[in-house]
Amino acid sequence: MLRAIIVSAERDAVELLSEALAGTGRAGVVRTLDRYPAAPELLRVLRAHAPQLFFLDVASLDEAL
Repeated sequence: MLRAIIVSAERDAVELLSEALAGTGRAGVVRTLDRYPAAPELLRVLRAHAPQLFFLDVASLDEAL
């Protein structure tokens, strides 16, 4: 099963995407972040969970960058 991380402040979007991924039977969400993390925190999360899929909400592109 593929491990996914979702970064989004939109709770509804996270729930919908999580359900859609689970419905495939091929991917599952191992971590969600409800804000854009600073680089050191993001690196820790990536190292800890080693995701194969990473979903980043870019509704606020300046903050995401």
